Amino acid sequence: MDESTFSLKNGTMVSGDRYTIESLIGAGGFGITYKAVDNSSNKVCAIKEYVPLGLCSRLPDGKLIAMGGDKTEYYEHGKQRFMEEAQCLMTLRDIPNIVRVMNCFEERGTAYYVMEYLKGCDIKHLMRRMPGGKFCVEDAVNIIGIAATSLQQIHATKMMLHRDISPDNIFFCDDGAVYLIDFGSAKHICQQQDQNFSVVLKPGFAPIEQYSRKGAQGTYTDVYALAGTLYYMLTGVMVPSATDRVNGKGYEPAYQVCPDIPRSLSDTIDKALELDYKQRLQTAYEFAQGITQYRRENAVDAVVTETAAAHEEKTKTISIYDRKKVEDIQGVSNDIVARRKPKPYVEIANSEFSGKRWIIPLQTELIVGRSSAVSNIVVPSFAAVSKEHCHIMFDEKEDCFFVYDTSNNGTTTEQIVCPKEQWIPIRNQHFIILAAVCCLKIGVDYE
Repeated sequence: MDESTFSLKNGTMVSGDRYTIESLIGAGGFGITYKAVDNSSNKVCAIKEYVPLGLCSRLPDGKLIAMGGDKTEYYEHGKQRFMEEAQCLMTLRDIPNIVRVMNCFEERGTAYYVMEYLKGCDIKHLMRRMPGGKFCVEDAVNIIGIAATSLQQIHATKMMLHRDISPDNIFFCDDGAVYLIDFGSAKHICQQQDQNFSVVLKPGFAPIEQYSRKGAQGTYTDVYALAGTLYYMLTGVMVPSATDRVNGKGYEPAYQVCPDIPRSLSDTIDKALELDYKQRLQTAYEFAQGITQYRRENAVDAVVTETAAAHEEKTKTISIYDRKKVEDIQGVSNDIVARRKPKPYVEIANSEFSGKRWIIPLQTELIVGRSSAVSNIVVPSFAAVSKEHCHIMFDEKEDCFFVYDTSNNGTTTEQIVCPKEQWIPIRNQHFIILAAVCCLKIGVDYE
């Protein structure tokens, strides 16, 4: 795409005079993304404009027009899909680690949606900067674990498939946050066996069922793509396309490509890459549990960043997480915290009970669950949450939360799936997900 021809000029206002275009972020085959300012709040945002390459041209006043003939039909169909993506993303605003869309509108003969501004790059581009073109095990598992946790919530609470998980659709921010992006291929899960799906795929990440409009697609479809992405991040090598695999082309298990990859992690990836979806791991939760099994086997604390640093020395790959930077993000330095009294809390972040908050007494272990008979913190209206789901406490000396899972359906954080009956440290201002349905925010106020 010739950006100088198609992009809006800096200073252009869209949606009336609400947003001002500041600069171009990037352009692809179907759209242009800009950095902009929301003039109603003076906050920076990102705006994506529908501009399908080869189907339209830009007039001097900034308006887009279709080129006529069949291209007009294709242009209008694409614009409808673009707006559907925006509306899809707007329904996911209560799920952590999904890019938030605040607004969408049509103007200048095309469509736009407004997103939170993310500073960083996607995993595909980040890998190009990594020595050896691959991630260390800890970082790769952390990133995919976050994506899997978000996907599990999307599958379970929104009944939606992403259908385009790949390294270029997982975004890593400069502050260490991870986001799933690009829901242009998302579809609602349907129970009917004769449902038609559009054929959207990326070879190496799409399972065989995505190659057919009649393919039996389900949560396991996204699981395959997650596994293909993790394999690529760990080895720097793509899994052969599903059609090539059906025709007999194999791939080396991850632990054979890179001997430092734990065998149990490699085996979980293989289970998620089964060609027959009935033999494949079925849910993102199962996959997230499987890829962290080696940590439980080796009693490795997944949150402590020194683990990744030690692994870096062993594998000669470099961790993307910087300890000092993480500490800076966490907030006040230890000497300042020591002079102020912490007031830790747990707060429901989704459902009609969003905003309900409990204060956690210092050095006190509390039970979180569905039953008021056994739990100190009772989260109502979530049938999947266990009566006694997990224990939580705040350690003032460590300035850190700790979570202990006792549930039937699992407890996850933005970083990992919590192992059963083991205290796991969780950083301030993060989320705890109960049974993939109840999102709890943890934080500390200081008096």
